Amino acid sequence: MVIPHDGLPLKPTPGSHGAPSGLLPPFAPLRDGYLPPPGDHRRHARAPAETVGPRGSHALGARPPPALILGEDARALKAFDAAIFRGGADSDLFYHRGLAKEGLGDYAGALVDFRRAVALKPEDGNAHRNIGYVLLQVDRSEEATVALEEAIRLDPADSKAWLNLGTAYANVDEAVRKELKELRPPPAGQVPADDPQLRRQRELNDKLREFDYRAHALAAYREAVRIEPGNAEYWYNLGTLLHEQRGDLAEAIDALARAAALSAPDYRVLRNLANAQQDARRFREALETTDKIAVTYGEQDAWLLELRGSLQVELGDLPSAERSYLLAVEADPDGAGPHVGLAILYKRQKLDVESATHLRTAQRLRPELAHYFEMVLQHEP
Repeated sequence: MVIPHDGLPLKPTPGSHGAPSGLLPPFAPLRDGYLPPPGDHRRHARAPAETVGPRGSHALGARPPPALILGEDARALKAFDAAIFRGGADSDLFYHRGLAKEGLGDYAGALVDFRRAVALKPEDGNAHRNIGYVLLQVDRSEEATVALEEAIRLDPADSKAWLNLGTAYANVDEAVRKELKELRPPPAGQVPADDPQLRRQRELNDKLREFDYRAHALAAYREAVRIEPGNAEYWYNLGTLLHEQRGDLAEAIDALARAAALSAPDYRVLRNLANAQQDARRFREALETTDKIAVTYGEQDAWLLELRGSLQVELGDLPSAERSYLLAVEADPDGAGPHVGLAILYKRQKLDVESATHLRTAQRLRPELAHYFEMVLQHEP
């Protein structure tokens, strides 16, 4: 049994392959940058994008774009600083200096330069898109939607802007729902109409009623894949959001399978595909997907072993399931999930003592889920 964090299959913190036990990876907005260093699994991981060079009718001419093309952001920044110091007030100069700052993580500086580029050239959709991207990096997703909507108004075929807009909408929806969940329950009895918490609850609920962020996020992702159907990252984002929001599982599986077919073996894609296939009760397909993960990344992954055990139980292969769960315990002695799986497996085999032992171990490891584990076991035939 795969035990998600706090009972919810949401988003992970970075792990050895970018996603630890049982959780879905985050979405990744796209920038006009470069691939990250190998093994870099930052929260908003950069996806492959075109190299930066002359744009539109404003060729860079004698300016130094090779530094950007090579991804040497620090050298590029010095070169564009010098060009601007010599009197350049061209939107392209500010745009490309913004890219260099963005690549160095100076999001505040990048935002200033992109806004200067827009002030000089309001019809520059790329600059609007990058304003949105930078705002996503600093968790200002609601502001990002404004810039990204403008980028799309200027260029409806900008697939990156559609992808990042989908991410921004999804982030706003998540933030609103998180705040609603964290608001303390109103006191018993009569609550004044002007109670600050009650007023805030109404504001948040009205916000969700007035604009369906989830539906708009999915629509944006679907538009991105329509424009650029050969982009694995776009299909990955669509499939992951569909799965996370408990949307159409068949569509989620199709999108993630397309992402897998369009890319080299990718842990994130295969992991989410296996999770979606399991939730759709397509156990044989999910087990085949975990085989691909094991071949590429090795089998000594607690999440992978735990999932394989769950699938093998569903397929009736109890000896293989027992082996998978025991290996998962070895790989992660602090994980409760494999012990719950073993408790279920042994109960099905009428081994009540062994089942009770593993249930107690799981409850000791995750006391906040102790009652949930017991209920799971009680519902076993």
